[in-house]
Amino acid sequence: MPTVSTKEFPKYPKGFASPKPEQTITEGELKQLLGQGGIVTKKYNGNRCHVLVGEAGVEVYSIAGRLCWTPYIPQTAAFLTGLNLPAGTFLDGEFYVPSKENVEAVQEMINAGVGSEGHAAGAAAEARLNPRIAVFDVLFWAGEAIYSKPFAERRKLLEEHISASAAVHVTATVSIRDMEHAFEIINQTGWEGMVINDPTAPLNVNFGGNVKRNRSWKVKIRFQEDLLATGCAVSKDTNLGVGTLFVSRRNAEGIWEPVGKVGSFEITFDRIKAVNATYPYMIEVSHYGVIAGNLQFAKVVRRRDDLVPGTF
Repeated sequence: MPTVSTKEFPKYPKGFASPKPEQTITEGELKQLLGQGGIVTKKYNGNRCHVLVGEAGVEVYSIAGRLCWTPYIPQTAAFLTGLNLPAGTFLDGEFYVPSKENVEAVQEMINAGVGSEGHAAGAAAEARLNPRIAVFDVLFWAGEAIYSKPFAERRKLLEEHISASAAVHVTATVSIRDMEHAFEIINQTGWEGMVINDPTAPLNVNFGGNVKRNRSWKVKIRFQEDLLATGCAVSKDTNLGVGTLFVSRRNAEGIWEPVGKVGSFEITFDRIKAVNATYPYMIEVSHYGVIAGNLQFAKVVRRRDDLVPGTF
């Protein structure tokens, strides 16, 4: 059972909303931010986590405290304990597996721990996968709420107390000239993306349950792909036409597999016409990849009437 949150962090996890980045940044804003010492870091592909340090020990939680992972990851927990961070410290980070860097690898480890074989199975999966925690922010330090301090100060504190190691490290920084350069690096390295941070910005934290946006931005590559629309669900507002499209993707064996549904559309896509369309038909979709069998942040771009489903 968790030994930290109720004493040192009475508002966690109830009502805590993990801060999120802004959604868009222009080239001009990026240029200005870089000129002011903007801090750009690697975006790790894993599961967001919170590390809470208390007098009784260290706990690792999934995002917003939904699940305490500590019993399933004794190797990582032991290393965190060995850092001797002061009680009353709250770290925000990404739990990931370097050899795979995808959320499925982390989920595999957690599923092993919560399964019928119990904590020992989780520990065995941890030993095999060798996960890491990439720490990108600190909200509390030694019992003091420091999220209102500038990001550069919070990051400096992390760098002074968490050196690069096998199990826990501060997110790696990267130097970019502009957005084109950022995408070039992402393509070359195979990273999930980058995060651009305003060094002067405080962290907007809400303990009332609603997420607050902050002065940081994710840079990720959207994939463009032709998929199969197999059916639709009509919007509750009948004037809008289609609410979602059910889509499938061809796997390595050439078989079409469902990859969820898409409810976001480019304005040029005729949603009214799509209600009475004959399915299946091909569509172009932009997305951030497929995780656990589902498209991430997908948007329908257009119909591909030039592609015939049976021959594609």
